Amino acid sequence: MPNSRSPAERETLIKSSLDFFVEYILPKRMHQFNTTGNKHIHIAIIKDAEKIISEYYAQLMEKYFAPHSIPQTEVSVELYKVLSAIEYAIMDIKPFEIHDNNNTVHDGKHERLVVDESIINAHFAFNCALIMLSNSDDKYNKLFSNSKIMNTIINFKEGGESIGEEHIAILAHSTATTPLPLFSNASWWQLFCYAGTLLEIDGSDHPFG
Repeated sequence: MPNSRSPAERETLIKSSLDFFVEYILPKRMHQFNTTGNKHIHIAIIKDAEKIISEYYAQLMEKYFAPHSIPQTEVSVELYKVLSAIEYAIMDIKPFEIHDNNNTVHDGKHERLVVDESIINAHFAFNCALIMLSNSDDKYNKLFSNSKIMNTIINFKEGGESIGEEHIAILAHSTATTPLPLFSNASWWQLFCYAGTLLEIDGSDHPFG
């Protein structure tokens, strides 16, 4: 089942996601942010990020999703809800912080950098969920280990931003202060997975065609 990992296993997966993001994803995105060209500004990761995220994820699961499972056990929660919870756990914790002279930018004077910080964390949240999806014990494990299928959905667009870009933008500007974002986000992941099954069946390059 997708949510059968122990806390230690979950922390390990989150830590590997952090390492992958820092080494391969973040450097390619730095040109988008207002952190370049200023030697006083840098990006830091909070201490014990994987442990804090994992614990908060477990709280979200227990509070919002486990009571809606049948039978009412954490393991029975659908993969879509697992992916939604890990994204919002990351967005509420915000493990990546932008610092100006070793101080956080949440002082009312760095509004643009605060936005950048949210976007960086949203990129990581999405990437962490994708890694969790491709490493799940669910039926989608094999399907989404195929990078072509995953990338076809992420990059699909009909004018404007791609599906992946839109999802990251929404994550960057929302929090799990109420259950609604968590459940609507779980529905988004359900559609994402369904699009993957369609691509697998017909072999097309259009997830909704």
